[in-house]
Amino acid sequence: MKKITVGLFVAAFFPLVLILGCGGSSPSTPNGPYGPAQNQQAMVQLGTAANYGVLSATGITNVGATTICGGLASTNPSVPGSIVVACGGASNIANTAATNAELDLGTAYTDAAGRTGGQVIPQGGDIGGQTIYQGLYVDTGNLNLLTSDVTLDAQGNANAVFIFQVRGDLVVASGRKVILTNGASAKNVFWQVTGYCSLNTTAAFAGNIMAHTAVTFNTGATLNGRALAETANVTFLSNTITVP
Repeated sequence: MKKITVGLFVAAFFPLVLILGCGGSSPSTPNGPYGPAQNQQAMVQLGTAANYGVLSATGITNVGATTICGGLASTNPSVPGSIVVACGGASNIANTAATNAELDLGTAYTDAAGRTGGQVIPQGGDIGGQTIYQGLYVDTGNLNLLTSDVTLDAQGNANAVFIFQVRGDLVVASGRKVILTNGASAKNVFWQVTGYCSLNTTAAFAGNIMAHTAVTFNTGATLNGRALAETANVTFLSNTITVP
């Protein structure tokens, strides 16, 4: 299995040439390893947005049995009553608490998007089959999880933070998983997505999805984390979201 890590030493002495994908080409696979995990990141503070497993600016749609183990908030009143909010989570719809959560999400999104010095993933890269260590990773196009699962390895550090800056869309293929190992925690994983995020059928994803636009769950997809949509909606098809 290939491993992606971050290190200034390797960047200084072994320059890497990244070949960017072209439109219509197949997603590329990141080349690694890149060096020891040195690019440690401070936590992204979600503020009151952390109280919710799902947060939407323009409403939520749902078909089937969807359960959120955690809170639900939307600044738009278009939220179906069929979603089960469990585990003591609060529901805040079109009220001050929902507005404040969206404002806090905007602050967190800007923080994550503004981090610098990250390891570059080839544009349109497929991170399937990779082991990724703590740090900051940047994809200037779409980021894909297609060919196999991805492993996030905290190397025994329960406070390890993983931040992915995705300047396009985040697409997860059917059945693909994010595997957390050696102390990695979903609460410390952040996917800052300029476009939309799509979790396809039965995908098992982990981390805080902060999408500038929409987050879409296809049938049976699950999330150990949060689905936070800054300007658009969240769509469900019989899904389970668990706040870490």
